Amino acid sequence: MKDPKIEKLKAQIDIWSAEIDRMEADLKAAGSDARLKYQEKIEALKTRRDEAIEKYEEFIEASGESVDSVRQGVVAAWNELAQGVQAAKHAFKGLM
Repeated sequence: MKDPKIEKLKAQIDIWSAEIDRMEADLKAAGSDARLKYQEKIEALKTRRDEAIEKYEEFIEASGESVDSVRQGVVAAWNELAQGVQAAKHAFKGLM
């Protein structure tokens, strides 16, 4: 099922995914202390990203009455990922 709002959320997830990958690459170039400190944050972001993608895929496959509840799941996962990415960007600002 295509929903323009959900497609916009998916596009933003893709952008954040690239940012997560970029932060991870930057982290690999950082010192070992920084890697230890921030690797856990990166892993948490990757988990949130994967959950958001999973919810998106559930929405695509949903039909009938389940569409509304799955849509809510996509939005909730998107919000969690948004908060995580913003927090990581703030935390990494001093590192990079």
